Amino acid sequence: YLYQLAAAQNGVFLPLVHLSEEDDVQMEGLTLYQNGVPAARFTGSEIELAALLSGQTGTGQLQVQGESGPVTLSIRSPKLIYDCVEQEGSLQLTIRFSGHVEQMTGEHLPASREQRRELLKQFNTQLEQTAEKVIRQSFTSEADPFCFLSRFCNRNTQLTNSLAETGALYRPGTVQFSSALQLL
Repeated sequence: YLYQLAAAQNGVFLPLVHLSEEDDVQMEGLTLYQNGVPAARFTGSEIELAALLSGQTGTGQLQVQGESGPVTLSIRSPKLIYDCVEQEGSLQLTIRFSGHVEQMTGEHLPASREQRRELLKQFNTQLEQTAEKVIRQSFTSEADPFCFLSRFCNRNTQLTNSLAETGALYRPGTVQFSSALQLL
């Protein structure tokens, strides 16, 4: 599915793969190229979030960092909901990530449902920070691999063009990401 990401507008994603002596192929990351030059490299859950932001279904697996090491979240029906709002001469795109966590795997995870719910709140915050980083590195005046400009234009084309010309559209906070994963 990663090669479908390569159809991105004003930027191209290419996978970083490693071939072992046993002919085992491992994907080590994803690189965003702008104007033929590497602009950003994504690994781990950044790859999955980039796939979701690009309209792909992804693997349904996200890896986050727990207190005792990595934790893998298996997510059923991951989806993104987009909402573009215009106010006082500016635009803001809000992206809400939702889905149900079917399974958490990792070491020393809490046994009780309530403790897992609290842990998931921390993971949601972690995913929000990761997504903000992916968006900040990808959505620039030179690249729009997730087609955010079209979402802004659907709201107000003239204002979008004006904000893009001044660079205000690419400031931090213009695109907000929130994660609302819940336990199944």
